[in-house]
Amino acid sequence: MSSSYSCSNFPIRLLVSPLIFVFFVNIHKVNIMAEHGFEYAKELGKCIVTAVLWPRFKRHIDYLLCCPENIQGLTDETRLLKRAKLYVDHKKEEARYSAEAVTPDVENWSNEVAQKLEVSNGISQSSNGLKPWDIFGRYTLGKSAKRTAQGILKLRNEADSMMISFPAPPASMRSLISHEPTEKLESRRRVEDNIVEFLNDDGIRMIAICGAGGVGKTTMAQRIEERVRTGGLFDEVVFVVVGQQIDILNIQKEIAEIVGLKLDEDTLPGRAHKIHTRLLDSRRKLLIFDNVWKSFDLEQIGVPFEACKIILTSRSRDLCHDMEADKVVQIDVLDEQEAWRLFREKTGECVDKPELLPIAEAVAAECGGLPIALVTIGKALKYRSIETWRDSLSQLKRANPTNFPQVKNVYEILKLSYDLLENESEKSLFLLCCLFPDGYSIPIELLTLCGIGLGMLEGIMTVDEGRNRTHGLVEKLKNFYLLMNGSGEHDVKMHDVIRDVAIYIGMKERRGFLKSLEVSSMPSWNQDSSSNCEWMSIDISKENAKLPTWSDFPNLRLLMMLNSADSKFPEGFDVNFEGMEELVVLYFSGISLPSLPTNLKLLKNLATLHLEGCAVKNISILGELASLIIVRVHKCEDIEELPADIGRLNRLRVLELISCERLARIVGGVISSLVGLEELKIIHSFDGWEATDDENSENNARLCELESLPNLTSLHIDICKWNLFAQELCLSQQLVRYSIHSRRIRTEREERSISLKVPRDIKVGNWLLQLARSTQLLCLYGNDTSYNFNFAEEPRARKLFNDEEIGEWNQLQIP
Repeated sequence: MSSSYSCSNFPIRLLVSPLIFVFFVNIHKVNIMAEHGFEYAKELGKCIVTAVLWPRFKRHIDYLLCCPENIQGLTDETRLLKRAKLYVDHKKEEARYSAEAVTPDVENWSNEVAQKLEVSNGISQSSNGLKPWDIFGRYTLGKSAKRTAQGILKLRNEADSMMISFPAPPASMRSLISHEPTEKLESRRRVEDNIVEFLNDDGIRMIAICGAGGVGKTTMAQRIEERVRTGGLFDEVVFVVVGQQIDILNIQKEIAEIVGLKLDEDTLPGRAHKIHTRLLDSRRKLLIFDNVWKSFDLEQIGVPFEACKIILTSRSRDLCHDMEADKVVQIDVLDEQEAWRLFREKTGECVDKPELLPIAEAVAAECGGLPIALVTIGKALKYRSIETWRDSLSQLKRANPTNFPQVKNVYEILKLSYDLLENESEKSLFLLCCLFPDGYSIPIELLTLCGIGLGMLEGIMTVDEGRNRTHGLVEKLKNFYLLMNGSGEHDVKMHDVIRDVAIYIGMKERRGFLKSLEVSSMPSWNQDSSSNCEWMSIDISKENAKLPTWSDFPNLRLLMMLNSADSKFPEGFDVNFEGMEELVVLYFSGISLPSLPTNLKLLKNLATLHLEGCAVKNISILGELASLIIVRVHKCEDIEELPADIGRLNRLRVLELISCERLARIVGGVISSLVGLEELKIIHSFDGWEATDDENSENNARLCELESLPNLTSLHIDICKWNLFAQELCLSQQLVRYSIHSRRIRTEREERSISLKVPRDIKVGNWLLQLARSTQLLCLYGNDTSYNFNFAEEPRARKLFNDEEIGEWNQLQIP
């Protein structure tokens, strides 16, 4: 038997009490008999013994005599208590699964049950060794068993009436932890202050927070929620994550749970009416809809627009306008100083070591000020070895995080914007942009012509339609923050991290490949990956650069070869186009070749050719590429002649010869042979157009050849000979964009402009008069005067133009 139930615990008073009682009774009897009589005292003594002393005495006797029964009763109660405990535990689990809070009474009850079960177990173990003659042990165990069973019965009764759980507090009442310390980032604090100011404006009902993925929109919304809640600006704050698919039923459910509303209705209108009624009460409410990808009807949910303030976050600026937001607040990436501050906070003091600091700064720079990348990568590299830092930097630069799962997670988050683009044209244009060098300002015009060559602009009939389509696609990508404005008005750029994501997608889907090919970092292409590669961009400016074996890429459709550092083209390079019959777009920039490779003629499907800054002199081989649709030759200063062979390109739609300073001759008849031409742009290059009756002809292109181009919609040329102004020409009726200049001073602001140096008495031909009637800018230069009429900015200048008398120009009848 355990010491807790030894004989020393047996109450001595159980034996002594009767003796003391008898003694006092006898004394009282003597006194009573002396005073009131013996009979009265006898009756009083019986009452005291029966009502007071005997029950107490009997209870203690029962502890001794009924010890086995008490222990069995305790065993039965213990079994029932365990059953009740299982029931309560099951209800607790149900509450947790239902996201309900368990009441404190349940936890207290569970603690008491554990104590009672421990005591019951001790009594049960002690009873096993109990001897029949151990009076004191039997008494002690009997008493403990009886009292413990009574306590257990009380716990069982409490379990029947106890409330197990209650609905959890609203999400808006929970503490929110921001991943981005806005109080330390001045740019974020200013945005936060502006949003709170908008919330205080009674004239503003809806505020949209937009920006690229991972820029901190959700974090900003969480900070606003916490701030307005602690500041008492609103009585209730509802935070709902909408997600990629609009689920009205789920949104209604979340709103109802947060505001403590029970929805029993089966229909959406019924539920909407109940939510509408609840939100119309007198309390001030803020509803935050986070991560919205598609527009939805607030009334369908039951949100009373006039009674609530609303904040939504989205990656799409178009969606913010579709939702009719009163204010659209854009979250931008962090500047260099704030980016480093955030990165330094996540990595800790380890980056302060002299040998690690420059590597850490380079890693932070690769994040491009994007908070999600700075936070995720900073945490991942905290306390890592310098070798791990170096390896991580290499993977970031190559956009190939093979052994960097944290970066993969960042890429996958940003990839969502790409996945939800509506059509393949948008996705293809996005991937196309990543083929240009980091930080490159990409002309939208170049994207247009590459897109036409690749055939990714479905349904277009003309180059102009393709241009309009491309501008629409670019606008969509910019509204999704996948592209941003470039250095020029008609240029775009890719954010560094977004470009890495695009390369990651392109590599993953085997569509694009962007690499500065060096001997030390040549990718190991297997047969499957190389045969599936469709797009490739190669920067040959690196030292020891080496080209791949072209025959390994039979399905290559786009090839870009860039010399981003303007370095000399390495000796021994040979571009062999054998086995690349599928190539449709070829882009050379900064390539120093004396002439185009003769095997270029093997590219029977080539549709777009772009030569920029290439030291190429002879381009006659182009005449053998009958499939060409677009030819762009920019800044190729060694080209002196456009040979007659070019006239065989009867499928050509676009011909651009820009800043080819030495181009002095275009063989006569070449331009008139290009009957399918839609756009002709020869500026800062050839200006030796000849008149029909020119006696000193050098067999150069004649201006009248333009009459042979019935599909011409865009014409941009330089003219130096005055007698050409008087020619009578019949230009294409489809001409909508033009610039005719006799001075090499041009403006790109206007689609239609004329800038000519003319003598006062010059005769003006019908073709110039016709163009002048629709021009936006007319600049006339005389010997000592000049007249500028900008009809685009000031339409009333047309009347002034009519009143001027400058030779034959006063014949114009401009409305």
